[in-house]
Amino acid sequence: MVVASRWSLRRDEKERPAGVLETNNDITERKHREEEIRSLNQELLKRSTELEATNKELEALPTPCRMTYVRHFDILSATQRCFIKTPLLY
Repeated sequence: MVVASRWSLRRDEKERPAGVLETNNDITERKHREEEIRSLNQELLKRSTELEATNKELEALPTPCRMTYVRHFDILSATQRCFIKTPLLY
């Protein structure tokens, strides 16, 4: 369990210290979510780095090869979209 703790000095009517009030809140769930966000950000950074490297590889290809790759990708994407949107008929 992770706890956030606050301390507050309480004073009497003459402003003399009379006691300390401590408030504790369970922040375990928040800490778990923060760790999950850190992990997702690391994965995003990794994927971004991989995409940058792939883009550099593609940019290094001669223009006709790049166009062929793009056309192939577009055809594949269109085929996948058709397949997904087409209901199965028996």
